[in-house]
Amino acid sequence: MENSLSLIVKEKTLGSLITNAQDIKKFVAEKLETYSVDNYVGDEKQAAKDKAELNAAAKQLNDERIKLEREWLEPFNEFKDVVNETTGMIKAASAKLDAIVKAKEERGKAEKKEVIADLWRTKHFELVSLDRIFNPKWLNKTYKLETINSDMDAVVSRINGDLASLDAFGADTAQLKELYLSTLDLQATLNKGAELKANRERLEAAKKQEAEKQTEAVSAEQPPVEAEENECAAAPKTGPAKTDGKIYTFHVYGDLKEVVNVGEIAEEMNLEIVPSITMKGDAMQITKFKQMLAEKGIGYSKQGLVNLLVSRMECEE
Repeated sequence: MENSLSLIVKEKTLGSLITNAQDIKKFVAEKLETYSVDNYVGDEKQAAKDKAELNAAAKQLNDERIKLEREWLEPFNEFKDVVNETTGMIKAASAKLDAIVKAKEERGKAEKKEVIADLWRTKHFELVSLDRIFNPKWLNKTYKLETINSDMDAVVSRINGDLASLDAFGADTAQLKELYLSTLDLQATLNKGAELKANRERLEAAKKQEAEKQTEAVSAEQPPVEAEENECAAAPKTGPAKTDGKIYTFHVYGDLKEVVNVGEIAEEMNLEIVPSITMKGDAMQITKFKQMLAEKGIGYSKQGLVNLLVSRMECEE
């Protein structure tokens, strides 16, 4: 087939063309000297006549050249047309064969891709799918399965290492690991981690500043602390206590035993025991507690409230 498509020149005769073109060129070169402004002897009418003759001669000379060129090239152009038509037919046939070759290559790649998928399944690595880490070079015929296996091990090792490096972000670790598994871009994930940390620090600083303001406000609301009073000395010596007509609520807190004793005394005196709850906390907790009361629509008032801390004390005789 190769010999059938090889061009063989069976006969080639280069024509011979003999003309007086060189003589015409020599004549024109000599004649041009007399047509210069300095050397021309005729008037403007003669110049116009000579110009017309020269133009006519140039046209005739060029027309003859074109005619001879066509005659000269006619056999070659016929040969050229045949060759062009033949090469077109060859290219059409080659394209059909190329489709056959590519179809076979695609079948081979599909089969190799199945083998690669089986190899990936043996890694038991479920964090990312094969398509996320697939390398198109793996489908090349020259890329061996042993090399692909090594590439897969390197990918698994890299992903595990990247995930381990995100443990240092503490509270943001889970969110950052999800981001990394979506992008497999460690640098972008680290940048996001730095952004989250900076945002959290700003929020904590603002929260602390607000808590300090609220603590100052709570402190400003508290009544001044009176000097401690000795219960024994404060007990009336004689006669009943005078009353101002106001009703007071006593909040009693202290050791459980003493609180129980106070309750027994209250019952003997027929004092009303009001349901209550006693809590302890720091300024930030109290502020938050008050906010939550407000959110649930619970109000409070400190009017008519007296806090008593009860404890067992030895009184002097």
